Amino acid sequence: MKVSPKNLESNVESGGVEKKASNDYIGLIERELNLEWYEITYAADIENMRYRNESTLEFYLRIGARIGHDPNDSFSEILYRYYNSDVMIHVRNNLDSFGFRHYIEYGNTEPSRIKYTFREASNARLVLQSVDRSFLKETYGPQSNSYPDIVDFYFSKVREDLLSPSRDFSEAGYFYLNPDVENEVKPGKLLSGFEHFLLTRGKELRAIISHEDYISKLNKDREDAADRENHLALEASLPGITHLSAFDMLNAMEFFDGAVDVSVKPATGTKGLLVMVPHFLPEILFGGYMAFYDFLARLKSSTGIQLHLLVVNMGSKEVHANNLLRMRLKMPSIHQLFSSFQRFDSLKRKIDIPQDFQVMSYCCELHPMASRISKRIDKKPIFFIQEFEPDFHANNDNRSFSERSFLLPHHAVYNSGKLVEFFQKETEVFNRAGVDYRFSSIENSISCLPMNRESYLQMQRTKLSRRLIMYGRPEGHAARNHFATLVFALRQATRSGIFGHEAWEFVAVGSLSFKETIDLNGSSKLKMMPKMPKGQYEDFLLSGDIGVSVITTPHPGIVHFQMASYGLATITNRTTLRDDVWLAEQNRNLVPIDMTIDSIIEGFQKALIKSEDFDSRYENALAAKRPDAEACLHSALNMVTEILNG
Repeated sequence: MKVSPKNLESNVESGGVEKKASNDYIGLIERELNLEWYEITYAADIENMRYRNESTLEFYLRIGARIGHDPNDSFSEILYRYYNSDVMIHVRNNLDSFGFRHYIEYGNTEPSRIKYTFREASNARLVLQSVDRSFLKETYGPQSNSYPDIVDFYFSKVREDLLSPSRDFSEAGYFYLNPDVENEVKPGKLLSGFEHFLLTRGKELRAIISHEDYISKLNKDREDAADRENHLALEASLPGITHLSAFDMLNAMEFFDGAVDVSVKPATGTKGLLVMVPHFLPEILFGGYMAFYDFLARLKSSTGIQLHLLVVNMGSKEVHANNLLRMRLKMPSIHQLFSSFQRFDSLKRKIDIPQDFQVMSYCCELHPMASRISKRIDKKPIFFIQEFEPDFHANNDNRSFSERSFLLPHHAVYNSGKLVEFFQKETEVFNRAGVDYRFSSIENSISCLPMNRESYLQMQRTKLSRRLIMYGRPEGHAARNHFATLVFALRQATRSGIFGHEAWEFVAVGSLSFKETIDLNGSSKLKMMPKMPKGQYEDFLLSGDIGVSVITTPHPGIVHFQMASYGLATITNRTTLRDDVWLAEQNRNLVPIDMTIDSIIEGFQKALIKSEDFDSRYENALAAKRPDAEACLHSALNMVTEILNG
């Protein structure tokens, strides 16, 4: 295929490529064009693009070579143009030009023009025959204007820009799914990931992804990254603002208010209660739980009924078993109340209840399930109403769910007559329930000051320092006790010198786990103390001078009344149903305040003055309204007994 230099014109066309004056190259090409091989190799293109009566040679000269066809298996049209930029430019600018023509006319005299091996030529041909020209034009057409053909653009840019060869194959996605392939392509062993795929298919099961799917993945990754950036920025400024609390509540609704499979067992012969509680562990036995279990103990003692416990929460079987053990060891008197224990399985959602049992629910989140169980045995559940629980929540899903629970059919045991008054005046519960609504209330007994006047006065007069005792629970579930507000007001009071004329110790009692000391004014500190057993707590109250306890939900509370009953000048908040007159009727050691910082600080000033009158503190403690322990439960016990007896 060598051509003598004497046949070459001396002038140089664009791109530095010399041009012959005649069409002698056609004869040379015809001799080198392997017609049979060419027609088999490019059969699909020839069939789709050939003119009528056009010979194979004419087809090759008109378009075949331009689009990258090889004349035989030794020459690579596309690689020749790829490795010779001057040829690439000349072909681009001359429609009758192509790489093999240049080689026939000139390149065969320049050995450096061929920079590929026979194997590389074969691989390039395999790739060329496998790419989707229509897809390439549609996807990358505008970028390819400076190249002779779209395939030249593909071969030139595939490694640099990770061009996809077809809709079904993403070059970048192939590297993403097969990171080891980069070790073969990057150093130049292969042209592209697509070439690797073509050469190894049938030998290796490599994952691929379509061009569109990978673009979608990249877009999603970018969106996710932007979302994460926004999330971090929001959380940095407003912690918790992006938490999907509505989905938490949706899951809770499904858990607490979904269908249950109630299996009614044969009657035991002894009346009983299936008692539903959300938790059964010793660390949470505060006033409400203690009042509940005290009531159950009295009910069991007076009637001889059986008590079965159903614990309904999302905890695991292992956590449930551990809590039962801890209750048996730490609170045996409460554990022994129950002859049977069930854990609600959120997957099986199956509950067993004897035919002759009733259902009692502890809180509003359990009451929908209690209603479903009771309906199965054609009875109304007994709702032990501790509080107007919607007030624990803002105006959200939780509040709506809680409010709805109280409107479901039930008999009610209210935790205080003042709570009954609230439900009558401020809710629709009594109107919805109708005239046959069965309800009663318990009262919470308050311990009497266990000291005579002389001992009490002697103790107060010989103290080396005074003590303020705050009911302090910083946990979220105790938000109605407003720990932060009280501490902030106490800081303002100590900083302004209200307690400055004598030594004062400041203590907050009731935290579940927080024990760190809180600074008040630099020299004064608020000491945090954990929840104590009842006897130890009452002994500790004897050391106090000022008590602080607020509650902003309808239940009147217990802590502040107990503090006042032990002689502490006790700050507590007034409400619509707990005005100054009512509070004074309960105990004149109480100091009513509004839930504002100024009012609380003023309350500290009043309590400080009141605390210095030891005689009045003692007299007020003795004169406090304290219901008889038996009377506290009497009417509620009678009502529940009647319900159990049918």
